[in-house]
Amino acid sequence: MEREKPLGLIPFIGCVITMISVLLILAVNLYLEDKSGAIYRSQPLANLVGIILLILGLILIYAGSK
Repeated sequence: MEREKPLGLIPFIGCVITMISVLLILAVNLYLEDKSGAIYRSQPLANLVGIILLILGLILIYAGSK
């Protein structure tokens, strides 16, 4: 039976960043909601930060799996 290669550090960090990006969007939305007073409104800054982290995480996963 073949042993599988363990997950390296770079893909692991990419997985963590990818999973945390969604929670970060929620946290930044809630933080900015208190500052601006807008209720139930998505903040563009939170979405931008989340998208950047999501893309960074996916790049790290792809680069580390090669």
